[in-house]
Amino acid sequence: MWAEVLTIIGVNIALIAILATLMIWVVNKLDGDVKAIGTRMDSFDRRMDAHAQRIDQLYKMFVDLLKGLK
Repeated sequence: MWAEVLTIIGVNIALIAILATLMIWVVNKLDGDVKAIGTRMDSFDRRMDAHAQRIDQLYKMFVDLLKGLK
């Protein structure tokens, strides 16, 4: 009887250890993915700012061209 109880306790401890390891792995994986998304968003923001500056410059050049035609 004690052998069965110890077996059940051992199996439960092993399952808890496996689940804890899996949870730690998942949290670390998600953390890495979230950080990667943040890095990509920063890069995207910088590119969009550069596009906006070029559009502003083109608009200014267009306005200057219209002023020159008058």
